[in-house]
Amino acid sequence: MKNNMHEVSVMLDMEQFKRPSKITPLIKNDCKDVDGGWAWIILFAFTASNIVAAGLFYSFSIYYPVIISYYDASRSATSWVGSLFSGVFMMAGPLATIWIRKFGLRSTIMFGGLFACFGYVGSALAENVETLLFTYGIVAGFGCCLNYTAWFIAISRSFVRYKSLALSLSSVGVGIGVFALGPFFNVIIFEYGLSSSFLISAGMALQLCVFGSLVFPVREISSKKVNNLEEEHIVKLLPVKPNEEIKMDACEMCSLTSYHEHEIINIKMTTREAILNPSGLCLHVANFLWMGSTLIIYVMMRDYVNFVQLDEYFLLSFTVIGAGDLIGRLSTGFVIKITGVSSPVLMVIASSLCFVSIISFSTVENGVQLLVQVALFGITYGFQNILVVLVPATIFGEENLDLVLGYTFFFSGLGLLMLTPIAGVIMDYFGTYMAVLIFSSLLQLLSSLFSFGSYFFYNSKKNAFVKTVEGDLF
Repeated sequence: MKNNMHEVSVMLDMEQFKRPSKITPLIKNDCKDVDGGWAWIILFAFTASNIVAAGLFYSFSIYYPVIISYYDASRSATSWVGSLFSGVFMMAGPLATIWIRKFGLRSTIMFGGLFACFGYVGSALAENVETLLFTYGIVAGFGCCLNYTAWFIAISRSFVRYKSLALSLSSVGVGIGVFALGPFFNVIIFEYGLSSSFLISAGMALQLCVFGSLVFPVREISSKKVNNLEEEHIVKLLPVKPNEEIKMDACEMCSLTSYHEHEIINIKMTTREAILNPSGLCLHVANFLWMGSTLIIYVMMRDYVNFVQLDEYFLLSFTVIGAGDLIGRLSTGFVIKITGVSSPVLMVIASSLCFVSIISFSTVENGVQLLVQVALFGITYGFQNILVVLVPATIFGEENLDLVLGYTFFFSGLGLLMLTPIAGVIMDYFGTYMAVLIFSSLLQLLSSLFSFGSYFFYNSKKNAFVKTVEGDLF
């Protein structure tokens, strides 16, 4: 023993490190279009697409009271239109994954724009709420789902080292979309009417095809370079002759453990494992509750502002939510990079703060207080929108992101589809938004608890793996 450090002798076979799966991360980072080159064009296109998609997605908060008045419909019936759109937007994630694997990312994004366009054109011709359920809720919602899911996979494949930062920067477009297009939709609805505003939305949806046309597959490096990388990787990993006895101290063992742990996390999963894995199951339930809880606030914001007699603050409050959302999304990558906190831990924190922001809406008495509350809500909501992609990538690895993300979106959409109409029924029954806010805040509180459960199971499994490997080595 030297310097109070344990030394062990380990016999290592060089051949076990020559499997291609071991060097995949190194090759991926060396591609011209990963973390550089065309990846920046894809990042720009994704940001622009997010501006349009966010305007389309969150505009239902403005449509909500107009549809109630135009079709003389109840709040609960009208809320089904928005919740169906949002639900299909997310629940069709597994179908989007199948589409991506069959047709590729570029075609999927462009098909999504076309479907969304057809849905909005059909909505402009709708004569009742039931027709809107199909055209707006299903057709437009499915188109946006294809677009949304494919973009996240595209950005995930284009960035490795700067993934969290790229997701934060690209999601700035969502904040800009809510910030800028919210007032825009409010103007066109009241200036041109409901049908004309749907036609304008159809034209905006076609722009998603334009942005999607910029997505191309990552250029592969030559086989000669791959061989060189393999040799370089082996030399860096084990700078000794095969079967030579080497000595490692505890710190070096930790490094080897981390290397193996990264490989284990990135093993391909089955559909059953993606759903029933304890950490993943908690994550899916957390997303189910979170998406339902937060969409209740977005969908009913205008009606809520009217209810508390602060109608003159609606446009400003909607803009402030967008600004807060922008700050939250943009800050996520920097917070992770600067503090070193893992994305599952940050999800627990953000989810808990979102609960506080929602329950605090019940104390609003004036316009200034309203603006403060919507700003806090927007920031915490923005954090969670980035983490909903980063957390599955951390827990399940990049190899499984397309599969897991599809089911993450599915359960999120299920929450949107089921929980928002319940809030509408609660409002119709009790006649007060206090009951709705209590319902929404309870959902968010449960979401934070399940987020903690997801982190707990993930951390337990990781620690168990580290102990197992260290036990085998020592």
